[in-house]
Amino acid sequence: MLTFNSKKIAILAEIDTHPVILTLVKDVLEDLRRRGYVSYMGKSKHGVKYVINSSSPLWQAAKHGDVEAIVELTGLRSAAGPRVARLMAA
Repeated sequence: MLTFNSKKIAILAEIDTHPVILTLVKDVLEDLRRRGYVSYMGKSKHGVKYVINSSSPLWQAAKHGDVEAIVELTGLRSAAGPRVARLMAA
């Protein structure tokens, strides 16, 4: 099980952690949650926490280091998308 929030993703992707950027990251995470790739773990004073478990297709792609599969599953085609995918595969 892997837990994270919007800020952790932004830091790992080496993008700004300004509130507007974190909102965009959260929107992507919410889309992934609706598609069943990540789950909602809870909310704290630091924001919403998400989790990826071993049954998620993202978990399997990351475990095998398949960056292209992560990009394909998530739809991350922006400049930061491939970096996020590589981080997930690491």
